[in-house]
This record gives sequence, structure tokens and C-alpha cells, in this order.
Amino acid sequence: MLANDFYEIQEINATNEQNADLLLSLNASHPIFKGHFPDQPVVPGVCLMQIVNEVSQQFLKRELTFVKASMVKFLAVIDPNKHEKVRVKITSKEKEPGLTQIISIIYFEETIFFKFKGIYK
Repeated sequence: MLANDFYEIQEINATNEQNADLLLSLNASHPIFKGHFPDQPVVPGVCLMQIVNEVSQQFLKRELTFVKASMVKFLAVIDPNKHEKVRVKITSKEKEPGLTQIISIIYFEETIFFKFKGIYK
């Protein structure tokens, strides 16, 4: 888990049961950044995927198991020293019994860092 160590949720704005926008603060002194990368810290892509998973579970108030991704786009680098905060937009839809589609964007202001669409059970 990365919550409360790598990042902290500052606010959750839910427009309904399927849509939320969360504000996260990143921990620029987290040990991950010593190896990724020492002179220029960058949030690893796998951490972005884990953040989507964790905030989706918190928002939906249930455990989710990743099944497959139909879209994963890394569009801009997140340097935790320059981007102390990011927003995560989550949209969930029941695709069929037992399967939930999560569509997510990690962004801040005009910059989109990451886009994701996947299926969870």
C-alpha cells in the first residue's frame, strides 16, 4: 500500500456513486525516489497504477482485483518536487455482474500525467 506513506488523500469530491475527484499530496522524501531517480525524482508508472487501484477501492468502499487494462497512457512525468499535489479523477461503471470498469485520469491543473481504463472484479 502506498496510501499514507507515498501519498495522502487531502480531499475527496464525489459527484455521485460512480464519479469522484481526489486531491493527493505526494511525499517527495519517500525512499522510492532515491532509486527512481537519485538526481531527478520521477513517480514510477507502477505507482500511478497502484494509486488508481487504492483510491478506487477507497471511493467504492470495497476490495478490487485488477483483471485487465484496455488503456494505459503515461503522458507527462510527475516530479514530486515540482508537483507536490495531483488530482485523481475516477469514474466507475458496472460492466457485467462482478466486473467493474474504472476510468481514471491523474492530473493537476492543465497537465494530464496519466490515463487509465481497466476492468476489476
